[in-house]
Formats: sequence, C-alpha cells, structure tokens
Amino acid sequence: MVKKRAISTLIATVLLILIVVAAAAIIWAAVMPIITKSVIVSQACLNARVTINTESGYTCYYDAEKTFIVQISRGSEDFELAGINLVISGQGTSKSLNIYSNESGKETDSSVLMYSGDSFIVMPKANEGKSYRINLINEARLQPPEQVKAAPIVKIGTTLRTCSVS
Repeated sequence: MVKKRAISTLIATVLLILIVVAAAAIIWAAVMPIITKSVIVSQACLNARVTINTESGYTCYYDAEKTFIVQISRGSEDFELAGINLVISGQGTSKSLNIYSNESGKETDSSVLMYSGDSFIVMPKANEGKSYRINLINEARLQPPEQVKAAPIVKIGTTLRTCSVS
C-alpha cells in the first residue's frame, strides 16, 4: 500500500466540473436549434394577415355559373405567403380549400383559378390584392356561399404553416 497513489481531490473536482460543462455545452448545442426554429415558426403567424375585400365588388357569387369570386388582400407585413386556406360555408356545412402559389411546389385544388381564368396561381404581395375564381358546380350544399374565411399559409424555410383566420 505504500507505493499506491490516488488522484488528488483538487484534480478530481476539476475533472468533474469539466465533464459537467462539456455535457451542458453538448446538450445546449443540440437543443438550441430546435427551440429557435419553434420560436421562429410560432412568431411567423403574428405578422401574417390576409383579408377578404368585400368592398371592391370582386368578392361575389355568380349563380348562373355556380362560381364564387373572392378577392384577397394583404397589408405591408413582411412574411412569405405560400398559400391561403379558404373556408367556404353555406347551408350549415363548410369546405376548406388550400390555394397555393405555383412557386410553393404544392398543388391547388383544380376548382380554383385566378380571376382572369389563368391556372397559374400567384399570391398577393405586400399591399396588394388578388382575385380567385372558385368553381362550386359540384358543391350544391355550398350554393350560395353564406360565409368565407381566409387564413394565410406562411413559408418558414422549407416548412409551411397554416395560421389562424385573421
């Protein structure tokens, strides 16, 4: 027992502190990007607002064609609008439609066209409005539409998030 030596308490304490600090740094490096991304995603919807313009005359229903036209505008807020979630209600039922920009890579329902009749869908930019034509010929229960709500679909990185109705 005379020639056996132990680690001093000072060295043992320093090694334990280094292990704890290294473990904390590794956990922080792994968890921080997850927290940051979730905060960015949740804050993206705070500024995202779209409105249905009912005063211009472009939001209307054509009974003869069973076509609903809706004009959607957005303010000057800075966010990437990838699409719009429309909820059309009538006669006690509702239907949800996602209108995506052709640039988003997602497919829009075939019953939705631009007001001009073009199938290339574009979203309104800041301080702009766009009109969309929705064919309701196969949706007898929604004729005539009684209410329509719009919620923005924002793009954060590669993630699409549907915000609440503004």
